[in-house]
Amino acid sequence: MSRKTLVQETLIGLEVEVTEARCKEYIGLKGRIIDETRNTFLLENDRIRRIPKKDVKFAIITSEGKRIEVNGSALMHRPEDRIKKIG
Repeated sequence: MSRKTLVQETLIGLEVEVTEARCKEYIGLKGRIIDETRNTFLLENDRIRRIPKKDVKFAIITSEGKRIEVNGSALMHRPEDRIKKIG
């Protein structure tokens, strides 16, 4: 799965780690994406946290187990609109 394909996929259910962020408290957070809005991911680990996409770099583990780094800015669309804008 390429980065472009990942951007077009449903991300809910995938594991993710914050690798870079303007807000240092987000760096290193890991969890499973349980919901997504245009501007945020809702992650579940030991608790549920809302993480902004803007100014954040994520390492997303695909369903095949591949780790892909992606800038949150590339994902800043409503999930249902992302395929239309990129595809």
